[in-house]
Amino acid sequence: MDPSTNPARPTLAGRKLVQVALTTRDPERSKRFYRDVLGLPLLFEVSNMTFYQMGELRLMVGVEPSMAPGGSVLYIDASDIDTLGGELEQRGVRFGGAVTVVQRTEAGELKLREFKDPDGNSLALMGFVSK
Repeated sequence: MDPSTNPARPTLAGRKLVQVALTTRDPERSKRFYRDVLGLPLLFEVSNMTFYQMGELRLMVGVEPSMAPGGSVLYIDASDIDTLGGELEQRGVRFGGAVTVVQRTEAGELKLREFKDPDGNSLALMGFVSK
C-alpha cells in the first residue's frame, strides 16, 4: 500500500505547497517590490509580515531577526519569459544576466532568468517555450 494513502501513516506525498516565507530587513521596501514592481496581489499584513497570492501559493515576506535573507529560490512560472523579463526590467528589476536555456527538447526550450529582491532573496523566471 502507498504510505501517502494510508490514514494511519500520513506523509507529505501528494500534498500541495501552500505558503513560502522569505525574510526582509525593510518591510515597506519589500512591499513596494512585490506588490508594485512584480504586481503580486497583496492579501493582508500583520506584525511586519505581508502576504501575497502567487497562483495557488501564498508568499509571506516578513521580518525575522534570527534569519538572514537568501538561502531559497522562488521559481516563477513564465512561459512568456522573454516578454515578462522585458516588462520587469522596465519596472526596475535587475536581472543577473540574459535568459539561459537549461533544457532543449523537440517541443521547445526550458528557459531561466534570475534576479534578486531588494533584500538579496533569489527569484527566477522559469518557463517552457514551445517551438
